[in-house]
Amino acid sequence: MKHFKLIYIALICCLTIAQISCKEAKETSLSKKFPEALSKKEWKKKLSSNAYYIMVEQGTEPSFNNAYYNNHKKGIYVSAATGKPLFSSKDKFDSGTGWPSFTKPISNDACYLDQR
Repeated sequence: MKHFKLIYIALICCLTIAQISCKEAKETSLSKKFPEALSKKEWKKKLSSNAYYIMVEQGTEPSFNNAYYNNHKKGIYVSAATGKPLFSSKDKFDSGTGWPSFTKPISNDACYLDQR
């Protein structure tokens, strides 16, 4: 039983180290992909409290009550943080969710899908 406990503790340590390493690799990979990304402190200075909540803390703006709900203007949707193009109105559709929805990003490297 004593050996089992030691093996279990070693396994937990290895998994913890692997998880930390994966997180660091992901953060490094993201910072290379998005070099314009700022620290949370810098974003807090730059963004409104609502924009900070949505873009940094991964909050959600209210459905059916946001700036782009029911917007039918033609054009390009850009990042509120960087100004980089994200979506085209040509690819916008009504999903019935109350948020703007698009069939695809403007380019393959315009968006990052966080698959947590």
